[in-house]
Amino acid sequence: MDTQDDEGAASEYGAILPSGEMISGTAEEYPVRLVELLHRETADKTKEGIIGLLLAFYMEAAPHRLSGENWTGLLGTITDLAIRAHAAMAVGCHLEKVGGFGKAVEMYRTVVLMEPLEPKAWYYAHNNLGYCLNQLGDFTGGEGFCREALRIDPALPNAHKNLGLALQGQGRLAEAARAFVTGTLTFPADGRSFRHLMALVEAHPEIHGQMPTLAEDMALCAAAVESAGT
Repeated sequence: MDTQDDEGAASEYGAILPSGEMISGTAEEYPVRLVELLHRETADKTKEGIIGLLLAFYMEAAPHRLSGENWTGLLGTITDLAIRAHAAMAVGCHLEKVGGFGKAVEMYRTVVLMEPLEPKAWYYAHNNLGYCLNQLGDFTGGEGFCREALRIDPALPNAHKNLGLALQGQGRLAEAARAFVTGTLTFPADGRSFRHLMALVEAHPEIHGQMPTLAEDMALCAAAVESAGT
């Protein structure tokens, strides 16, 4: 994607578009040219690809600038809702990687306000929004979106784990433990719920008094995780 100067710093960035057009420039010029191209382009799928190039550039060359881009305006150039939603999810995921949870919330909110997508995308829009709200300390908001994600698809592990963290953040520790147990037994190959369960019970052994079957549940979880090889 880039060439290097003698000191090893990236100086030139570029990409070949599906049309065969080459677009390039310095770290300051290249994203500006991508945005200009985005506004000239008419095909939504090509616009999504340009946004992908812009995300790749920021992640490689200037992750600190990722949160400063006007993603809402750029996504608004895409008229097809399914394509716009897919692009918004990609932006949100990249923002999460650099700790831009507030901006990621904006992205995911645009998706959940759209018409329902195919179930898996609809699930992840709600789950990811719940996760980001947890990261921002809005555990009540996080709980609501995680529960909605589980209503959409209770068989995936992420929202169980994130629901547990939302409940834990509210001090509802026994409920959090139950969410972690359910997440572990639902999808033991993803060991995150189990790790959170173990840490929670170690920090708060009094949960045993609120959950008479907790020791048995933890043993079942441990066996499931071991069997899954995680």
